Amino acid sequence: MIAPNMPRSADVELWLHCNGQRFELGQVGGETLILAKAEPIPCGEAIVETIIDGHSRRFPIGVIPAQSGESKRIKFSPAWAEEIQTD
Repeated sequence: MIAPNMPRSADVELWLHCNGQRFELGQVGGETLILAKAEPIPCGEAIVETIIDGHSRRFPIGVIPAQSGESKRIKFSPAWAEEIQTD
């Protein structure tokens, strides 16, 4: 048990999976993903994975358009899945 007056930080990772590739995310919110670094991303079915203290959850977000790598921001239309995958 963690004492209530002791600070604690979670170990958090965010990833975008698309066409068999994995890209690090810096932020996810609303209908926007922000990549950790600007890089080209292929068009295709995409999944956001959150790993918090070693526990993975995956959220399908639908098809994203190809990204040229000029921007770190990706807009998507949520297709929040009927199923969420966890480890």
